[in-house]
Amino acid sequence: HFRILEQVSAGQRIEVERLDGSMRGYRVSGVRIVDHRDLGILSDRGRDALTLVTCWPFDAVAPGGPLRYVVSALAEDGA
Repeated sequence: HFRILEQVSAGQRIEVERLDGSMRGYRVSGVRIVDHRDLGILSDRGRDALTLVTCWPFDAVAPGGPLRYVVSALAEDGA
């Protein structure tokens, strides 16, 4: 899973490499913990956005519990 996400904070920049090899920059707008049934985190809000999701807590003995750690980021202009 994405344990490295615990080091991500609001305002941080994330770069994603696209299939064509070009890069796209995003700024983290927030992090939160949600129930695994909360599918609203994946809804289309009409903006170029990135949503990264992993299991939470990070140090759980058994993966796949009921909570998810969510990092939301918005695309940077001109990237």
